[in-house]
Amino acid sequence: MQNVVNILRKKDLIVKNKPDPDKVLSMGLRQIEEIIHQIETDVESSISEYQRKIFSFASSPELGGSGFLCRYHDCRLNKIKQLARFAALYSDVVFIPNFLSGFEYEPNLTSDQEFFVRESFYEDLLVISEILPLLESGRIRLVNPILDVCFTCQAKEFLGPQAGILFDSKYKALQKKYLNNMTSCCYLQEDICFECNGPQPYFDHEIIVTYPKTHPEISLRPNILKKIEEGKTVPLTKKAIEEQGLHAHFAHNTVSSSFDGIATSSLLGTAFLTDSDIDIEFLNMMQPSYKIIERNSIALEHLSSIVPFLEDLDIEDVLKVRDREEEAFIRFRNSLNSAIGNFQSESGNFTKKRAEELYSDILMPELAYLDQKVRLAKKDLLSKPIKSLLGVVGVISFGLFSGLIKEDLASIAKAIGFLKFGSDFVKDLISVKESEKSITLDDYYFLWKIRKRNKK
Repeated sequence: MQNVVNILRKKDLIVKNKPDPDKVLSMGLRQIEEIIHQIETDVESSISEYQRKIFSFASSPELGGSGFLCRYHDCRLNKIKQLARFAALYSDVVFIPNFLSGFEYEPNLTSDQEFFVRESFYEDLLVISEILPLLESGRIRLVNPILDVCFTCQAKEFLGPQAGILFDSKYKALQKKYLNNMTSCCYLQEDICFECNGPQPYFDHEIIVTYPKTHPEISLRPNILKKIEEGKTVPLTKKAIEEQGLHAHFAHNTVSSSFDGIATSSLLGTAFLTDSDIDIEFLNMMQPSYKIIERNSIALEHLSSIVPFLEDLDIEDVLKVRDREEEAFIRFRNSLNSAIGNFQSESGNFTKKRAEELYSDILMPELAYLDQKVRLAKKDLLSKPIKSLLGVVGVISFGLFSGLIKEDLASIAKAIGFLKFGSDFVKDLISVKESEKSITLDDYYFLWKIRKRNKK
């Protein structure tokens, strides 16, 4: 991805690691189109040369900063900053959708429409500027979006034949969940605005959906149309929300987000990474095996790893911590691999007790070691103590989305050294690198969440 950064620097769009607003605002739309096509071509070329690594991930569009669900730039920046920490500390590479793509020049745009194009391009560059060191080091890579394919076909292709059969009923069930968990009101500006909100995991914050005044469904409610034309804000009943298709809109976005990530994951042989509980809920709804759903639930509750987040360090210093304490990160990855191997390969019921044993015996010692080493490294990098920190940590959870349990995974892992711990594993790391390809995480989703550190 260094070429993408070089393209932007050579065009003076990124100056001193920040986008130049004056440069963007002075550009013609043909110039923007040319740059975007150049980036798309470079991204496509770099993907064809990619060699799979075991701890590689395909991010959901929203976690990747694309603004798929919310275009508000603060929201996008918050998401990409969270992803940056994961990519810098806990992965070999994370693929994110190339949101610098898809623009085609259109003649005869109004001045307001042209300004919107430039503003959107500038906001995309703002997001890119947050991850420049990670793009240059290859920790984050762009991938051009997969072309649209019908949901049922995607379910069958990526989740198995049974998921294709289940899809319609589960999609309707997801729509109903949104309907039962959302509120909305509407008012009129240039367009009809529907202000939608609800509890997590369905909504992180209020989202406004806009439709033109000619939106046909609004004609079903002439009393609402009359009131909003008088300048009033009108709360919507569940029936009115259903008539306007708002619940279906959000369910569609959830399914699109999940399938976009899984399609990229399947294409590149990576795990799927998201920060959305509703993505995981949907994937488990599509799971034909209740045993896998139960196993995933146990793993979420008892095998989640609480890891350093390093919110008080610049991303360049975060990368220094990763390099300096490489052994600690390798040991944690080794323990996580072992926990995943046991989770997937054990036949019969996977119990809460067994998960607690795996956490205590395998994950907890390495998490404590990692935390200790990172604290010392961070202390050396900070020039002076910071009195008021946010005190947040990352939480890494995992589960199966394919519905397949590979009975021989643990034996494969053991044969190549992934069930060994400590210095023996570190010594063997180089010889294991080629054999590492025998283990795959592309049947897995990973959930990356940020939460406040518990007070001690």
